[in-house]
Amino acid sequence: MGRLVISMTRRNLCALLVSGATSLAPLSSLAAGAEPRPAQASAPSANQALLDKGKLLQDSMEFTAAYRVYQEASRSTSLSIKAEAEYRRARLARMGNAVFMHNDDGMSSYNEINELFAQARKDGYGSTAGVAGQADADAAAKLEKAGDIPAALVLYQRAAEAGNPGANRVLGYDWSHAEGVPKDPVKARAYYLRSAELGDAIGQNNLATMLKTDAGGPIDLAGSLLWRQRAALQGNAKAEFVLGRLYLHGEGVPQDYARAAGLLLDAARQQYQPAADELVELANADGPGTGEIAYALGAFLYELGYVKYFDQIVAAFRLSMAHGYAPAEYMVGTLVNDDDRHMHIATAAAAGDERAIARLRELDHDAVVEAAEAKAEAESTARRTQAYRENMARTSPAASSPSSPTHEKGMLEDEIKDQKARGDALQRELHTGQYSGK
Repeated sequence: MGRLVISMTRRNLCALLVSGATSLAPLSSLAAGAEPRPAQASAPSANQALLDKGKLLQDSMEFTAAYRVYQEASRSTSLSIKAEAEYRRARLARMGNAVFMHNDDGMSSYNEINELFAQARKDGYGSTAGVAGQADADAAAKLEKAGDIPAALVLYQRAAEAGNPGANRVLGYDWSHAEGVPKDPVKARAYYLRSAELGDAIGQNNLATMLKTDAGGPIDLAGSLLWRQRAALQGNAKAEFVLGRLYLHGEGVPQDYARAAGLLLDAARQQYQPAADELVELANADGPGTGEIAYALGAFLYELGYVKYFDQIVAAFRLSMAHGYAPAEYMVGTLVNDDDRHMHIATAAAAGDERAIARLRELDHDAVVEAAEAKAEAESTARRTQAYRENMARTSPAASSPSSPTHEKGMLEDEIKDQKARGDALQRELHTGQYSGK
C-alpha cells in the first residue's frame, strides 16, 4: 500500500484544532465537540438501578446491551436519570464502542446523537447546581487563583468532606504533586478514589494512571482499565487517547482497530494534540488497522475543513479503501466526481455499508446501477485472480506458467460464473427493495 503523506506539522495541526472548525456534513455515528461533566444529582433508586445495570454491562464490554439499557432509562420521569441516560447513550455511539460507522442494532445516527447531547443538557446534565460542597469548592478555586493556597486548602477540604467530586480530585492532585502539602501518594490515591466514585472524569483518569503503578498502593491493572473506561465514557480526552492505544495494541483488552480509531478520533476532536498526532503517524505507518485509522483521519480532516483539505481527505479515504474498509469506499464514491463513483458505492453496498445500500436504492437509472455493479464485479474478479496467481506461483510455479494454463482457466471460469450469479441476485434484491447487504 502507498504511504499517505499528510503535509501538516504538529504546529499546523495544533492551529487547526484550536480553530474549532465544525463538520460540513453528517458522517454517520460520528459527532464533534466536547461535552460537560455530569451533574452529581440524586435519583430515585428504581431508576438508578437501570443506570447501574448499564454501567455494569459497559464495564464488561457489553456495549450494545448497555446502550439498550440506557435507552430504557432515558424514558424515566426523573430528569436527572433521563439526562444521565441520554448522555451515556450518545457517548457510547459517539465513541464507537457499540458502533463505529454503521447504524446497527438500533444505535443512534449522527443527528440523533447531537440531539441526545442537546436534550441531556436541557434536562440539566452538566449543571453544578445542588452539587454537595460546590460553594466551598468555587470559593477555594478563587482563593487558589489569587495565590492564597492555605485558605484554599481549608475550603477544598471542607468541600471534599461534604462529598464534592472536584474538591476530592484537586486534593488528590495536591497530595500527589506536593502542592501546598507534603507529597503523600497514599492520600493522593484515596482522594482520587473518592473523586472517581463520585463521578469526576478527571479524577477517574488520574486514579487509573496511579493504579498502573505502585504509587500509594499495590498495582491494579484491572482497576486501572475500569476507571479509564469510565472516564472515557464521560468524554475525558486523555482517557480516550490512552484507551484507544490499548485497543490498538490489544493491551489488556481485545485488539479492536475500529474502536481504537473511534477513541482517538473523539480525543482529537477535543483538541487533544497527541491524539491528532497519533492518527497521522499511524495512517502514514501503513500497518495493521490502517483501514480504520485512515478513515478516522479522513473524518477528522473533513470536519476541520472540507474545502481546504479536500485532497488530503480523499487521500486518507483512498488509503482506507485500499485496506478493504468498506465505509471508505462509500466516502470516495460520494466525494470524487468521476466515472468510478457509482462503482465505489456499489462495492461498499456489497460489503454491507448501509449508507451505500440506501444510496443505490435512491438512484433513478437502473443502467447506472447495473454498470456500477458490473464494474465492481469485474474488479473483484481481477483481484481474486491476481491473488490466485500469486498463490500458485508460491506453491506450484509450473502450474501458474503459460505452459500450464489449466488451473487458471478453470479458476477464471468458476469465478466469472460465481460473480455473475451474485450480481444477478443483487440486482433482483435491489429492484424488490429486499437487499440486506449480506
